[in-house]
Amino acid sequence: MYDNAPKGEQEAYVHLFGIKYADSLNNRSIIEAIVKHAEIRDSYVREIQKAVKLAHYVTLKDRGV
Repeated sequence: MYDNAPKGEQEAYVHLFGIKYADSLNNRSIIEAIVKHAEIRDSYVREIQKAVKLAHYVTLKDRGV
């Protein structure tokens, strides 16, 4: 999702990833492994954790993401 995000919206897409896959991202080690494999900054671990928490409060619109 990060690489396919429109320019300037990569961080938003990281959050969308966390929201979309929140049920599977149930512990930090899984998120750390994904961030490492994606070769993005380590700070995105925390951003994905925030998005997982937000998933309980938001609903994604189907926009092909």
